Amino acid sequence: MKRSIAITLLLTIIAIMLIIYLAPSSEDFDPENPYWNGFSNLYTAHHPQLIKDVLDERLFSNSSNTALLIIGPERNFTEYEVLILRRFLEAGGRIILADDFG
Repeated sequence: MKRSIAITLLLTIIAIMLIIYLAPSSEDFDPENPYWNGFSNLYTAHHPQLIKDVLDERLFSNSSNTALLIIGPERNFTEYEVLILRRFLEAGGRIILADDFG
């Protein structure tokens, strides 16, 4: 009896871990999220580079052929970040700012 309970418990834990591992992400704006709030289709179609900091050198490597998509910023930009973004625009880059709260 104890052995069957232990085996059932172990199999249940393994099944739960497998489901969690195989289930796609549902985090907002995640490149692996296939749902309405994710970007898996964008990543599959366009293979964009993920840049998490405006100081990333890739931002300026070819500005005239680059679009910077800023999705759901979590804080206001600092003056220095605004200056970097302005220089990016002046170099011919494009910025798309998307926020759901205005």
